[in-house]
Amino acid sequence: MEVSDMSFSVSLDNGRGCEWGSRNGLSSLFAQKRNIFNPYFWQMITEFYKFNKDALKYIEEMERNPDTDRNETLGEFLKSHGYSALFQKAYLVPACRSIWPCPPDSILNFSAYSVLSFCRNHHLLQIFERPQWLTVAGRSETYAAKVRAELERRGCKIRMNCNVQSVSTSEDGCILVTTEDGSQEVFDRCILAVNAPDALRLLGEDATSDEARVLGAFHYAYSDIYLHRDTDLMPRNRVAWSAWNFLTSSGNKASLTYWLNIIQNLGEEHDPFFLTFNPEVTPKMTLFKWTSGHPLPSVSAWKASQELNNIKGKRGLWFCGSYQGYGCHEDEIKEFITSINNPIHSAQSLLGKEMVSPPSNPKHMAPSITEKGARFLFTRFLRHFISTGCVTVDEEGGTMFTFKGNDLRCNLESVIKIHSPHFYWKVMTQADLGLADAYINGDFSFADKDSGLLNLIMDRITFELCDYRQLSDARKYDRIISCEMIEHVGHEFMDTFFSHCEAALAEDGIFVLQFISIPEERYNEYRLNSDFIKEYIFPGGCLPSLARVISAMASSSRLSVENVENIGIHYYQTLRCWRKNFLENQKQIMDLGFDDKFIRTWEYYFDYCAAGFKTLTLEDYQVVFSRPGNVAAFGDPFHSFPYAHG
Repeated sequence: MEVSDMSFSVSLDNGRGCEWGSRNGLSSLFAQKRNIFNPYFWQMITEFYKFNKDALKYIEEMERNPDTDRNETLGEFLKSHGYSALFQKAYLVPACRSIWPCPPDSILNFSAYSVLSFCRNHHLLQIFERPQWLTVAGRSETYAAKVRAELERRGCKIRMNCNVQSVSTSEDGCILVTTEDGSQEVFDRCILAVNAPDALRLLGEDATSDEARVLGAFHYAYSDIYLHRDTDLMPRNRVAWSAWNFLTSSGNKASLTYWLNIIQNLGEEHDPFFLTFNPEVTPKMTLFKWTSGHPLPSVSAWKASQELNNIKGKRGLWFCGSYQGYGCHEDEIKEFITSINNPIHSAQSLLGKEMVSPPSNPKHMAPSITEKGARFLFTRFLRHFISTGCVTVDEEGGTMFTFKGNDLRCNLESVIKIHSPHFYWKVMTQADLGLADAYINGDFSFADKDSGLLNLIMDRITFELCDYRQLSDARKYDRIISCEMIEHVGHEFMDTFFSHCEAALAEDGIFVLQFISIPEERYNEYRLNSDFIKEYIFPGGCLPSLARVISAMASSSRLSVENVENIGIHYYQTLRCWRKNFLENQKQIMDLGFDDKFIRTWEYYFDYCAAGFKTLTLEDYQVVFSRPGNVAAFGDPFHSFPYAHG
């Protein structure tokens, strides 16, 4: 993938009317300086934000209530919400005509739900703060070639330049496909992945009344398209130039020009390349011309889309095309997958297995002013903090931030998916604890997550569930092993802990203490503040420093240190294994009654601790204690010396 540009400009009456753009911030917006003092222009700007809120509310209400009448037209929606004439003339109608080349009256008669849903999907509800658009490197030729290679790998035979003249069904249920040379082939099933008018043309008289009625309700607008280098078909003010440029002439003839240099990253410094739809005159320096059509989101088309399932799968025929969505390549693929996966159609045998359906109705984040401020501070922090590797912050809805370190030798990369703007506020106000809270509550996730001896000793174990201070002094133990228990004793009670351990230890016994530790330089600050572990995992816990453990030993016992080993780096790998096993058994865990929040809490715990051990901000010590001169346990070091027996 590579970054693209989807900025927009409007130039009415050859630049003599209203002219503005969105690519270069305020300089593009006020390309005509007189608009700074134009109250109608300022009203249009306020309506940009109003339109975003009104449209999202309208769509959400429609989706919550599927039975609601969706026959309302775009014009009726604008009138009922009180939008100004300039907003319609200088923004919304041009934006819609840039997609569907129709007269203004036709645009206003489109289905409000269909148009507004399209605008939501393509981030046209807002002019500013649009997400970063991405495009496939190498364009559609790249992914078309990959799809072809994958199909051929699976044994599919692909025929190029083989025009089909007709598709019909026989009495025995077979499908006859006739090519332009007159030859016929017989198939069990057939998918017509073409435009609706082309599907009807191929079926001809063989089309059923339902097929003719449903497919015939989809109408198209056709455009003459020119590839050229004529700058006269761009806005008059160069500062207003954008990726999409809608222009009208004095006769209200409309055209749309794509500035390919910024859309396809050709570079502004090179000769300009433009793609213009329906210019009033043939552009100068024309390089190529062709004609193409785009489905229109009429009310009749929306009604027909609700009946497509009534004709799909009948007679062994399936229909899929961009007309079943918003008219884009991805819509055709999405509708095909939806058809294949629909159990009503029993079409999965076409591919042999169910396919993963792409998401529909993507959510878009709408951060508050405070959350926008927190996002600014968060991204600014990462911009200065990331010194190695790459971190990509991908917001739900499309906005993307990428932060790369200066060390080009490091290829580490992490992708953070932001699902709620609350993430930014929590992180900036609560730091690491806010990060933990945001993860547990599903405000963000990571896109790059890592794809019977006990029974033999049970009869030799006696369990006593009691406070360590309540153990009887009468019984002595030759070995005491404490695993990650001292972390729950507390800073003030570590001396008490060691005095009780020594009291329970036999004279020649060994005491092994394993504990998670905080580096000494961080200890005092850590124990006086809260963090994720204290808040969510071990309330009231306190990780000791090594120095605090040794001082507690020295002040309250006769014990001495025999051996110290830091196993923190090994604990990192252990935590990664725990996390892997935990997620692999997620279903079994949830079957026990635990919810998604529980899963995310402990997944975060594994990642949090693993990161601490890897960065040495957490340590894990194994310390062996004994009383001085413990010859029975460690042997006599002087046994081999002659004078030791003198």
